[in-house]
Amino acid sequence: MRPARPRSTAHGFTLIEISVVLVIVGILASLVALSITNRPLAERQKFQADRLYQLLRLAAEQAQLQSTEIGLVVGLDGYRFVTLDATRHWIPYGNGPLRTRRLPPSFKLRLHIDQHAITAQRLGGPVTSGDGTQAGANDDGDNNAQVVTPQILLLSSGETTAFQLDITATGSGMTYRIAADELGHFTIKQENG
Repeated sequence: MRPARPRSTAHGFTLIEISVVLVIVGILASLVALSITNRPLAERQKFQADRLYQLLRLAAEQAQLQSTEIGLVVGLDGYRFVTLDATRHWIPYGNGPLRTRRLPPSFKLRLHIDQHAITAQRLGGPVTSGDGTQAGANDDGDNNAQVVTPQILLLSSGETTAFQLDITATGSGMTYRIAADELGHFTIKQENG
């Protein structure tokens, strides 16, 4: 006669336990989403400035690594990166990190090149259409239709257009200034007032 086997102590989860965990995870995810959108204005402004600073540095590196010219088009409601195609026309850089970015309505960009402010009329109008797609694409998929010449160039040689780009927000007493010199050295600083 064989001795009786001990019962296994391993048990699976019941459907009720799994459902409770999923509900808790869902509640936590919605709280995180709400806290991100309800961040103070100063935090959102700093985030936008840091992101643009990092994207400019990435674009400058990409221009050198890929031996291509990349430009930044600063518009009334955001910015987009463009690159020269084989026919030497500026086209949107594409998807990924260097895609078109639209700023929240309370944020504004001010561009200075060679110590001269670039007026709103010279910023090229909206960077994105009302539905968030890239301006410059027509129904045929031709992205060359309305793409303007970039105000800032990031060259494959490592040189850059010298510029100052301020990010302001309505109701914020701060300005974040991103600047670059001709040699491609980028800086970012916060200014009060």
